[in-house]
Amino acid sequence: MAERIVKGYKRLFEVRLLHHYWLDIGNEPFGNVIPAAISHIPLRDYDVRQFLAVEPTDATKKLLSGLSGVFKTSGLGFVVAVPDGVLVPADAVFEFAVKVVHSDFFNYTSLTMRKRQIYQIYHQPTDRLHRYKSGVYVFSNSTGVIKGGVIYLSGQVPNSGPGPYPAEGLFDSGGQLYQANRDITTGPPSASWQLINSQITWPIYVHQHDVPSITPPAGMTGAPERGIELTEGLPDDIFALIRIVPLMPGEDKGLFTTAGALLEPVFEIRFKNRSTHQDYLSKQTGDSEPIPSLLLPMTHFGNAGTGQKPTVGGVKAQLSATDEIERIFTEIFI
Repeated sequence: MAERIVKGYKRLFEVRLLHHYWLDIGNEPFGNVIPAAISHIPLRDYDVRQFLAVEPTDATKKLLSGLSGVFKTSGLGFVVAVPDGVLVPADAVFEFAVKVVHSDFFNYTSLTMRKRQIYQIYHQPTDRLHRYKSGVYVFSNSTGVIKGGVIYLSGQVPNSGPGPYPAEGLFDSGGQLYQANRDITTGPPSASWQLINSQITWPIYVHQHDVPSITPPAGMTGAPERGIELTEGLPDDIFALIRIVPLMPGEDKGLFTTAGALLEPVFEIRFKNRSTHQDYLSKQTGDSEPIPSLLLPMTHFGNAGTGQKPTVGGVKAQLSATDEIERIFTEIFI
């Protein structure tokens, strides 16, 4: 009889990228457990690959190859598995580039109104050309937080503190989660802020501080304030970078127990759906209709308001003379 070798694999970690535009139903937010009233739209129908693509960086591909590990995408995100008993180096870094594959993503996703730009800056003291991209998110288990038993790769939502505040920025004020409706200098609460709800009852959404600060080399000028350096292996069209590290054995966001066994953690990234003022216009004349312009969340399923639902392509921003966002709205022709 021919000899047969069977190699068992175990999950090293899983990352789920969940978008509330596709998961909320009207004003009903998606939770860890889908409410019974809307259970007819199951999570299994969700497929993040419709709008985002995830790929290991070249360095991570080499690392996985050396571990005989595998990377597999799914409708929820992706999984990394390794042979049972494999030794993962304590200094291992698993990085994954996230790209947007459908342009509508930028219309229905909060905090995507600002353009991302690439900066090429020559640094004379080191005779090196540095390339930076503004507005790129970095999600990591080393900086993420645990809430309600879920391990989020986003950091803690920042306290409102002193302004200014960016349009769609998320801030914690007195244990309440607020989102700025516009670029503003005064903090919440006010008419320019949307109360999301108590921090206790809402997930950790992707927020503006998930874009890390950039510390350029001494003497360099012109680098963006926040974003990443486009080092070798990172694509120019990168939207976000996911970074997973083992951490210390036994850490609750790490990959291993104190005994060295796999924890098989599941990490989450939650994208908040955009809220817009809904402006109604006449199909015949283009004039405004006498219907109040309400600030409502955009969702694929259901309708957050009582009027006609806006289309994804109708999202616009009203800018000031100094390019500050004064209002984000959708035009609905009736």
